[in-house]
Amino acid sequence: MPRSSILKTGNSTTATTASVQDYLAAIYDLAGSGKPVIGARLAKHMAISAPAVTEAIHRMARGGYVKIGRGKQLTLSPKGRQIAEVMARRHRLLERWLTDKGIEGIVVCGITTNHCCETTARVGANLGFEMSFAIDATHTFDLDDHEGSTIAADELARVTAANLDPEFGRVLTAADAIAELR
Repeated sequence: MPRSSILKTGNSTTATTASVQDYLAAIYDLAGSGKPVIGARLAKHMAISAPAVTEAIHRMARGGYVKIGRGKQLTLSPKGRQIAEVMARRHRLLERWLTDKGIEGIVVCGITTNHCCETTARVGANLGFEMSFAIDATHTFDLDDHEGSTIAADELARVTAANLDPEFGRVLTAADAIAELR
């Protein structure tokens, strides 16, 4: 089951998954470009397969976060826009803080590899930071899939590394990341 994230939006709180938050933020970003937001553009922007994006779009439509219009154009519902605006504000604040500190690159480590760490690498890269992902300094857990099987933590870490390198940064060992800091 996807982990929920509690998000404060205005005077209310909304429980959404990190994945939904990422999709809504990406739709919000793309909508700002003036071009129609469609699944193919979203897939390219997020570096996610088209079938996975299509499935997520339909899930978000059923959840009331997006509307699918003519030509499969996506628009955020008021509920989706509210969440996307909170995410955009968080990203702007983080970008400003890092930029004000003169930080140009980020080394990602922590828990969980395929959730928080991968999201951090994607957001950092999208904000223009040079991202390094110290794969052996992250950790994840086995994950039950929708078919009743379990995906091993090592497999999730391997897939995360493949998702990130090279589009969102470099995957390296913690020792290599430390050596580069010296």
